[in-house]
Amino acid sequence: MSNLLIGVLSALAVAATGALLKWGKQAVTAIRAAVTPDHKALHQRPAWGLMAVQSGRPSRIRLVIACAPSRSLRRPSFSPDAAIRLIRSQFPGQFPDQPTMSDVRMGVKFTASPTGSTENGYAWVWVTGRIDLSIYIDLKPVDGRYIVPVMAILEPITQVAEAVASHGYREVFGLRRRRPGRRFDWFIGVGGELVRDDGCTAPWDDLAFPGHRPQRAGTQQYPYCPPGGFARERLRGWNPHHPLRELLGPFLEDFLHTNGYHDIDAAVAETLTAFEDSRAQSKPIDAAQIPELMPSPEQAHIG
Repeated sequence: MSNLLIGVLSALAVAATGALLKWGKQAVTAIRAAVTPDHKALHQRPAWGLMAVQSGRPSRIRLVIACAPSRSLRRPSFSPDAAIRLIRSQFPGQFPDQPTMSDVRMGVKFTASPTGSTENGYAWVWVTGRIDLSIYIDLKPVDGRYIVPVMAILEPITQVAEAVASHGYREVFGLRRRRPGRRFDWFIGVGGELVRDDGCTAPWDDLAFPGHRPQRAGTQQYPYCPPGGFARERLRGWNPHHPLRELLGPFLEDFLHTNGYHDIDAAVAETLTAFEDSRAQSKPIDAAQIPELMPSPEQAHIG
């Protein structure tokens, strides 16, 4: 009898161990799937496809910026009301007060044109977690040459970065507050062409810098936008809690190198510093950010 009992207990122990190992593997697989980036949300349907940006309008170049979570949202909820508030607060004065479209299956879209056409620019919060911003930078020819101010390119990128890092973004998708591991992937496209006053399509001629101007190779350098956007690999897994320089710096370096500029270190550093100074001077200061004023417990919790 004792031998039989020992045999039964041994079989039970083996079965229990096997079950624990199987459960443990399943648990590890589930945890890994929950935290490992899949980099799908940037191109996930129903969001539009992203491609190289070239076409512009009369005396205007086009920017297309998209940002999405590095890991697809699991069982996402979507609040159209919160999405409308997000666009109004993060892109103030850039679009009409009412959205062109609000659909729980697609997202919320604002267009610069009251007719709903996206040709003149749009902001779109997709149900997948992606935010799109398409705008134009107006240029005035100087001696027949079209010069693009670099600072004007950095501003809309920063607006999108602040949007996905905001409490308002989390409200749209019912996300937990301040999830430490949430990161984002980027597409940043800058058009290389515009329509001149004579109706001909032409590339922009040069860039304007707030400080040192880097050298540029050749006299017939044609602007180019990669199909995957600028600094695509370096801007995968961007941490919204890190300094904006970690976003703007890689973009600016790739943008300049791709378009023929070299010896760019001084220009990049001076441009980022000038941009930070400009925003610090023009952006209203939140009282909760002043060190002498202690935030309320609610403000501290929201962060």
